Amino acid sequence: MPVASHRALFESAVESGRFSLRQLQRELERDGSLARCEALLRGQPQPVRDHVVRGLIRAVFLVEPVNRDVDSTKYAVRWGGGAQFAEFRRGDPRFAEFEECGAVWTFSLRVFGNSSRPWLGQRGCC
Repeated sequence: MPVASHRALFESAVESGRFSLRQLQRELERDGSLARCEALLRGQPQPVRDHVVRGLIRAVFLVEPVNRDVDSTKYAVRWGGGAQFAEFRRGDPRFAEFEECGAVWTFSLRVFGNSSRPWLGQRGCC
């Protein structure tokens, strides 16, 4: 999935006034970027598919820093903090270059695809 155009998509999504993980998922679905992920989840109920896809997007590409007043959480991309947050630095464990995020995404799908996924669809799994 990760290509240069996706970097801009993630950045604009977190910079928007009202970030929506659901909307980001739709944008990625629209251009076919989630096709492999969707194929791995074929046969699962839509809520399970959405939960897994959004969780993977969030874990791989985004961080949720808390603002200075500690009264709300916003999303930021792992390769830069966004306008409302100080940029992440290489020493910060949340930091990752966009290309590194892409490698984690690809690796995660490979591992997920090679597993038998017995937990999917079981009560309480998601």
